[in-house]
Amino acid sequence: MSLEYAAMANSSAISHFGLFASIQGGMFGAESAGLISFIFAMPFLIHPVVFGMFGKAMSNNGKMPRKVVAVLAALGVLGVLFTLIFL
Repeated sequence: MSLEYAAMANSSAISHFGLFASIQGGMFGAESAGLISFIFAMPFLIHPVVFGMFGKAMSNNGKMPRKVVAVLAALGVLGVLFTLIFL
């Protein structure tokens, strides 16, 4: 795996500000630079969903909302399958 792809795969584990600085500096190539908006958008898009799920669980004596969890799991599986088959 190239350094560029490894950096993108590991982006959730490293600071997104550090990743942004590395991409802006040209460390990971032009392809990675095209993903800057995606890198910054994803945490802000998913946090409200996660916090909403935990808030719902707190009001239901610790039980997570099953439908939301099932939908998120199904979307994750579909995303992995799509990637394995088509990309």
